[in-house]
Amino acid sequence: MTIKIEMIEYDEKKAWFVYQLSSGDVFRLSYENYIKLGIHKGQSISSEIYHFMEDEDQKNLARYRGEAYALYQPRTTFEIDQRLKQEGIREDVRQDVLNWLEKRGLIDDSRYASRYAQEKSSTKSWSKRKIFAMLRQKGLSPDLIHRALNNLNDTVESENIKTILDKKYGRRDLKDPKDFNRTYQALIRRGFPSGLVLKVMKTKVEEDTDNEKF
Repeated sequence: MTIKIEMIEYDEKKAWFVYQLSSGDVFRLSYENYIKLGIHKGQSISSEIYHFMEDEDQKNLARYRGEAYALYQPRTTFEIDQRLKQEGIREDVRQDVLNWLEKRGLIDDSRYASRYAQEKSSTKSWSKRKIFAMLRQKGLSPDLIHRALNNLNDTVESENIKTILDKKYGRRDLKDPKDFNRTYQALIRRGFPSGLVLKVMKTKVEEDTDNEKF
């Protein structure tokens, strides 16, 4: 079957040329490929050119979607790859998009891990274990996550435990064994090390006891 170019339009917003074919297909090509092909309205195209246009169309659409997804909020390489996979983009095209986004600085897993760890630790008082688990779900490697966590202040775990004790459990009487144990278990479930939890809680009990003397 002979396939002809029925219409060519330029999309200024997306900066690509839109080709409508007699087969019903619609392909989007870059300016560079528009010049390279040099085909015009009414012209017949070979199967080789058709498949070239088909491949370029998927790549351009994938880049557009990947860029939009990365710009909406910071994402990991894994998250963007999964999103493109869900949209039916084949593996080689997804890899092309990921390389393209990385070169443009729109994805950087190391930077993402560092910022995520700092933010969740300082604003959410998350434990390092919870941050590790969440970053693993986002497809980051253990080594990369450990480097990000090592950048946190050495006393961050203790400070976060103190913050949670004050904000979440400030009304509990830690001198009461039941309240102490309930609070201890709650902090353990948040991912804080058991030894450190006990140390911080006992220190708080001692401080509260000393304050009561005055």
